Parts: sequence; C-alpha cells; structure tokens
Amino acid sequence: MGNKLFMAARLVVAAAIVAAVVVQLRRSLATWQEQAVPEFSVLAVNFFSFFTIQSNIASVVVLAAGAWILLTSRHGRCRFAVAIEAPRTTLSVGVMAAAVWCERIQ
Repeated sequence: MGNKLFMAARLVVAAAIVAAVVVQLRRSLATWQEQAVPEFSVLAVNFFSFFTIQSNIASVVVLAAGAWILLTSRHGRCRFAVAIEAPRTTLSVGVMAAAVWCERIQ
C-alpha cells in the first residue's frame, strides 16, 4: 500500500510540473508572437536554457524513474533511486534557499 501511495504521489507531482512548464512555454510563445520577435528559435532555445526549466525537467525524469522503480521493484526503493533523488532534492532546496536569501539582502 505504501509503495503505491508514493508511486501515485510521484506521478501526480511529475504531472503538475509538466503542466507548469507547458503553461509557461505557452505564455512565452504568446508573448513572443505578440511582440513579433524575429529570432523565435533563439528564444525557444533560451527558454529551455533557464535553470528553473532544466531543474523542473530533471525533477520530472527523477520522479517518473522513482515511480517506475517502485512499480517494478519487489523491495521498494533501491540505492539507485536514493542516489538520483538526493542530489535533485538538495539542489532544489539549495536554489530555493539562495533565492530567499537574495531577496532578503536587497
């Protein structure tokens, strides 16, 4: 029961992240079209160059991989899952802490 709950939670969070990235991409595309930007392809590449977009895509991959591991593993989480989740979580928390710190010093 516990593994299925964690698997479902991972998939829900991954789906929410995908939805957020798609909404942001659609907003960016609409803005670029309104402004009649000539270098559309450059802006599209730049969109995916932002750290927040890259980290969100990495989070989706890690969450989906974790859900797959929980689905297919007889023993639940494995060391590989922990090894890929720990750096992603640490990175996300570190970036959020840095953003809050930067806002406070301004």
